Amino acid sequence: LMTYVDSSSSPGATAAATNEKGLATDVAILSESAEGGEEGGGLSEKPKKNMDKRYELISCVWTSDSFHTRGERRHITDNSRRLREWLEFHLMTGFDHIFVYDNSGAQEDSTGSLKPVTDLFPGQVTRINWPSKVCNNRPGSGDNKGERSSQYAAESSCRLRFGVHSNWIGAFDVDEYMIPMGEYATMKQVLADAFARGVKILNFKSMRAWPRRLLL
Repeated sequence: LMTYVDSSSSPGATAAATNEKGLATDVAILSESAEGGEEGGGLSEKPKKNMDKRYELISCVWTSDSFHTRGERRHITDNSRRLREWLEFHLMTGFDHIFVYDNSGAQEDSTGSLKPVTDLFPGQVTRINWPSKVCNNRPGSGDNKGERSSQYAAESSCRLRFGVHSNWIGAFDVDEYMIPMGEYATMKQVLADAFARGVKILNFKSMRAWPRRLLL
């Protein structure tokens, strides 16, 4: 999902959109180190209307250095490599900044973090330590309590903290690649065309595909 963040509307309208659609509000918790490195936290003042945004396009991603797939079928131990490839590709296709919510601390068999990867992209990637464990996101007393509450919370945090500072914001997994196709060479071109047609929320179809070799 990719969303256009409109900070020119009234605070009441923005808050209503947040409750109904999950969009960013006018109140943001902004990292003082958002130019890169690790997020330090801190409250920012309420942005002024029609403010100039720092970014045109940012992304949020929740991941860890290793994890178990659903149903404990596989143990993925090379996610640091996967994240590096994902970051390189999306920075190449037009993302201005990427906020990585590092969930490594919540993994019982993890001994590391994603900091060695995010440090490779100073000024372009910010790592937020996010050791939040999975919470109960399914009602009832069954054995399966759900497994994605931490991710949902991370994506909401990213929208609230950083969404107001960018015109467009997207939330993806590291196995999801935004590939501009046809006449488009970058994702910014895709979004500029969408905005010109009055489109402010984009959902993307998931399909198996080869990357465009001209971008590699």
